[in-house]
Amino acid sequence: MNYQEIPLYGLEVLKFPDGKTAEIEQASVYPTILGSCDLRVQSASSRVVVLSNVVDTDYRLDTPRVFVFTGSDPSLVMIFGGEVAYRLTSDGQLDDSIPTHRKYADVGLWTTEVVVRDRFSIIIYDTAVLVLDEALNVKWHNRKYLTDSFLQIDGNELHLVDHAVYGDRYVTFDLSTGKIVSAPPNWNPDAPRAPELQAVIDAWRPGEPLSKEAQALLQALVDADRTNTPYAQSPEVQSRFEALRKGWR
Repeated sequence: MNYQEIPLYGLEVLKFPDGKTAEIEQASVYPTILGSCDLRVQSASSRVVVLSNVVDTDYRLDTPRVFVFTGSDPSLVMIFGGEVAYRLTSDGQLDDSIPTHRKYADVGLWTTEVVVRDRFSIIIYDTAVLVLDEALNVKWHNRKYLTDSFLQIDGNELHLVDHAVYGDRYVTFDLSTGKIVSAPPNWNPDAPRAPELQAVIDAWRPGEPLSKEAQALLQALVDADRTNTPYAQSPEVQSRFEALRKGWR
């Protein structure tokens, strides 16, 4: 198993392990701050396919990018980057599409780290962990928090850590099954975001600092987390939340 990160400066060449190539470039529709979210692929046989919402357009990058994974089938790749990942053959046939947990609304918060170990390709990205087997099938795909980052692999366990201001928090997955081996109390990234936290995210603008009201609310959320106080029961959080909402009116 292997992978490559391909920056999309213009027309790029995608090489398949079977020796065939394809030309790839950002498509020209639905542009974001860094251009289209879609990828145009033209195979050596001149077949053209447009892969929607597959490009990583995080504004902090020098240029948009995609990650290309290869496995046991030399004619197959998996392309990852945006809201959807795709498996594609060297003849230009779309083999499968895989929804991710990414949203372009959160593009400024995206991160991607890849670890290849023996029979697995492990993609630790902003909101989830995606594990591929040798055939590029999804072994498991579990959510995590934005702040959970890769720590290490120990035997058959994947360890993540959140270096929170109130102390490190650790999460461990079984690498073969994706089952949670250990996690902090109330660790539940599948739960909807609290409206107070969503308000801070909604107030964020690419390339701009948070407003004073949003910064104050974020600090109140951190303080509440430190004392395990539910946001709805924190007078400071609710006061800052209301102040931010008034600023929107």
